[in-house]
Amino acid sequence: MSSSYSYSYRISVIALFSVLLAISSLLNKYTYQASQLISSIIYATGIILAGFPGSAFLIALIAGAIYMFQSILGILALIAFILRGVFTEIFFILLGIYHGNLTIARVSIAMMIASFLTGISFYLLFVHVLRVLPDWGLMPFIIITSTAVISNGVGGFLTVKYIIPLIKRIVP
Repeated sequence: MSSSYSYSYRISVIALFSVLLAISSLLNKYTYQASQLISSIIYATGIILAGFPGSAFLIALIAGAIYMFQSILGILALIAFILRGVFTEIFFILLGIYHGNLTIARVSIAMMIASFLTGISFYLLFVHVLRVLPDWGLMPFIIITSTAVISNGVGGFLTVKYIIPLIKRIVP
């Protein structure tokens, strides 16, 4: 991640990928998580292109602020996005991804762990603590969380292996 990018570039990337993430999250809602891979690729691509500590959190925060207006959870939906942003941020920092250690394994692991922790946190907070969502049982939770974790691993792989190199060839 080069620090030579201008502030306007970074702001543009954050804004663009926040909106794309909000739109793909809306699509996710209607496809029962089947389009999770698309969301993962959009999120990872935005974070990597912005390339600075805080970009994962900012993209998630802005996407959540957009998404919450159509969610049945309202402003509480923002909490789910904030959780995702915080967990992703932590693992991108811990794995050194922002500081040039951009590898398929590191990005995939960071995305998978963040997704797993977000899923567990979301379930515990919204189903058991706040009780704003029904408890459909353990099996649906496992299926949804597993789908998200696998999609984020594959999304991290595809982003680093194909998407980022393609973008770098088009936009040097």
